[in-house]
This record gives sequence, C-alpha cells and structure tokens, in this order.
Amino acid sequence: MKIFICLDDNSGMMFNGRRQSRDAFVVRDIISSIGESVLNIDKYSQVLFKAFEHKINVVDSFDNGFCFIENKDVTPYLKDAKKLVIYKWNRKYPSDMRFTADFSAFGFSLYEVNEFKGRSHDIITKETYVK
Repeated sequence: MKIFICLDDNSGMMFNGRRQSRDAFVVRDIISSIGESVLNIDKYSQVLFKAFEHKINVVDSFDNGFCFIENKDVTPYLKDAKKLVIYKWNRKYPSDMRFTADFSAFGFSLYEVNEFKGRSHDIITKETYVK
C-alpha cells in the first residue's frame, strides 16, 4: 500500500469536518505519481479528483494499492504501507484532526524531498518516506 496525505505545519488534516485546502496541483501530482494505476479514495475526496474519475476508485476502507487519505486516522494503515507521501502546505491552519502517528516507529525513513509551486500555495513540500 502507498499512502498520500496532506498536512499543515501543525500536522493538521481537517478542521470542523472540512479539508484545509484543495490545491489542484497536488491532485495532479498524485495522479502523475500513480502512473497507470488507480487511486483509492474515500467518497469525501471524490470532489477533488472529479477531472480524473477514470483514475479513482471510491472505497469504504483502505487495504491495498495507492490511497489518498484526508479524513480518517492514517495510523491503522501504516503497518501495511510501504510508502508514505506527505504534502505539506507550509502554513498553520486551524485543525481538529491531526496526523499524530510516529511513522518512524512503523519503519519509515525519509527517501526524498521535493518542492513545487502549488495553485493556492506558493510552496508545497512533498516528502516521500519508504520502508
């Protein structure tokens, strides 16, 4: 399993039941990263990937393949994941749902860091961790 998530500088994922951001360039980068594969997403995330409906699979739970998780606790999926890609907004937003897992405890180590200009953010940092 390969997991994609988005975080602010406080590891925030959601605020008051809503995503913190919906940067279109992050969505394109995720789709580009999966190649010919399909991306598993929650129904909540479907609006983000509307232009890529042929590349998504709406699921109730994540158990394999490429997965974009934005509104669920990621911790239960980390033991089965081989790769974790974190997009950071490099901003602090209000949040009430945070990524709190110590992913290094699951055997992940930093593999690569890239930055790119987002559509709604001047700089988005993409960190890739692997086991």
